[in-house]
Amino acid sequence: MINARRLLLVIPLLWAASDGTTLSAATAETSVTDAAMVVRIEAFAPDLDAYIARGMKAFDVPGLAIGIVVDDRLVYAKGFGIRSKSGGERVDTKTIFQIGSTTKAFLATSIAILVDRGLLQWQDRVVDRYPGFQMADPWVTREFRVFDLLAQRSGMPVLANDILTMFGFDQEALLASLRFIEPVSSFRSTFSYTNITHLLASNVAADAAGVSDWIKLL
Repeated sequence: MINARRLLLVIPLLWAASDGTTLSAATAETSVTDAAMVVRIEAFAPDLDAYIARGMKAFDVPGLAIGIVVDDRLVYAKGFGIRSKSGGERVDTKTIFQIGSTTKAFLATSIAILVDRGLLQWQDRVVDRYPGFQMADPWVTREFRVFDLLAQRSGMPVLANDILTMFGFDQEALLASLRFIEPVSSFRSTFSYTNITHLLASNVAADAAGVSDWIKLL
């Protein structure tokens, strides 16, 4: 069985090596330490291809790309199917996908790692981690915790202030706009999908880790 701690499987694949890295090419670039892992991946590649084909049929997916990374090295990259049910180009390792909120899972995992390392706590008040934080309700401002940033129970309306991005407002302006968003439910009582809270969470995570952008944690 592949060691899950050393194997990252990403679907869809956002990008691949510009030279179209394949299993054999990646193997040549991989350290001796990784060689055994790469050999094992090569061995199950045919079964993986068949598994993906069955999954695409079962879930009616026209196309996807998949990458396997071992210790920060791409060792498997392949596209499957076509880009649209109506036809079109085939999917390859350079096909760009709109993955949207998949990034929220990466962000939540990053924060969990920071908590494990003692750099952040789930119960930390957001206003202590991000002094400019302010909600419409002063009590909510004081009580909003790190875990609330991911829980989708802020009391704000669905997709609160997302439209501001369409008018060119930057992240700082979006976060400052939180104080002007009137709640539509009481705090922590109702699910309401928002993106702006995750934007704030990314800033909190980056600051806790001492980096300029949370994406540097990946």
